[in-house]
Amino acid sequence: MDAMYELWVHSDEEGKAKYGENFLSSSYMTNFHHFNAAWQDSDHVHEGNGFLVQHLKLTNMIEKSMQAVNPVVTLPYWDFTIDSEKGRGAFNSFIMTEEVFGSMKVPSDITKGFTYKDDKIIDGAIQNGRWAFLKADNNPRYKELTTGYGFSRAPWNMNPSPYVSRFTSDYRVGINLPGCSSHYSILQAGDMMDFFYNMQFDPHATTHALIGGIYGCDLLEPFLESGSIPDDTNLKNICSKWVFYLKEFYRYNFIAPKTVEECSIDGLENDNSGASCGFKCVVDPDSKAFHNNIYAKLSKHLSSDQSADTMDEWIDFICNGDGYKIFAGDHLESASPADPSFWVIHPTLERLLHAKLMSGGFKVEKWASSFVHDFVCEKSHCYEADVGYTDTHADCCYGHYENDQLLDAISGDRTNRIGLTNKQMLESSDPRTISYAMPYIYDSFSWDHCTSNSFSSLFKDMRTKSGKENIINLGKIDT
Repeated sequence: MDAMYELWVHSDEEGKAKYGENFLSSSYMTNFHHFNAAWQDSDHVHEGNGFLVQHLKLTNMIEKSMQAVNPVVTLPYWDFTIDSEKGRGAFNSFIMTEEVFGSMKVPSDITKGFTYKDDKIIDGAIQNGRWAFLKADNNPRYKELTTGYGFSRAPWNMNPSPYVSRFTSDYRVGINLPGCSSHYSILQAGDMMDFFYNMQFDPHATTHALIGGIYGCDLLEPFLESGSIPDDTNLKNICSKWVFYLKEFYRYNFIAPKTVEECSIDGLENDNSGASCGFKCVVDPDSKAFHNNIYAKLSKHLSSDQSADTMDEWIDFICNGDGYKIFAGDHLESASPADPSFWVIHPTLERLLHAKLMSGGFKVEKWASSFVHDFVCEKSHCYEADVGYTDTHADCCYGHYENDQLLDAISGDRTNRIGLTNKQMLESSDPRTISYAMPYIYDSFSWDHCTSNSFSSLFKDMRTKSGKENIINLGKIDT
């Protein structure tokens, strides 16, 4: 923790002067993730086949930076399936204590989450420990991504808090940390692309959701009172996805965030009324496409008398009302690495990749090469602001092909690419080969806490079926 904390203490210039050229500050690392995830056309590190390997590159960058501070340390990983098996959430995990990443304040009513009625926005700040009341970065570097309140946050997430925020709750019915069964299941994937793409969902997504959380679900209560939403369970389900809906509306160019000059956070330290911002409708609010899109997202959680023709109230809520006041904590958006606890999540997924490769690998170890014939990313058709229309633009799935790199957050020129390709990164992190070049090895491949799933038996079975005699017997390690 001491070495990691130095990345939050020093700027790039200070850190390089003290620890050498491999030092990268926390702001540098947050910018890299944000710059690759926040653009309107597409997400170049999520929502596609590049998810796992693109994050492996970022993990490698911060690990080398920590080792510039102290050469004997490695980035720890959080096996959250242990907490899940013991019935713990994120807020009561050892990870979220004063000694590690600081504790999380629980809302007045954890079943409703943080609400305007009962909780202050600034209550989502890290409560104690070395990262207590960690400030959110401002965004002076990327003018095209400087929107809303001016922080380094996603254009669709209007979080006004000056602090890195955690709004934990159980706002979605049945949400838990990923458990053993999700990791056991993903290890059985036969196609490498299925493994890479699906890793972002059941094996990991709820970890970010439970830490980041949502603020302001009580603003949906008027829809409950009017009968548009039938019950509290459906309200929670809509709220849990609300920020992702806003992201989709932004990506389809239905809405645009207001500028920094149009927004204010005066007096936020005293009460919640000091935050004022919002979205503007880019398309005509009467647009059939906008109505249909909203209804398609909300329909299964609305009353039976609702239809695409009754979405005016929702569009007004988004474009002129309080829709922007429902927002996510930092873990659930493009600037998620601002929260130091972000960094111990993805090494857990990479450990699964190592286990998979050392147990026989995949039946199909081939990258998808064409969105026409294969799945590459979720937005193979995307809106490109430079040309002003939706089509199969070259950048729609960039980041998710074999030879793609990260967008260059250093220069701020998104047409520049930097670092290893996905292919090169995968090859250098393959523990089966002599080209393995990671500055770490995992301490174990044991999942003894998983009482309902025998990982050791699975590894032995995978190795036998692979027919590859040079594969390490993880069943022998996993005892």
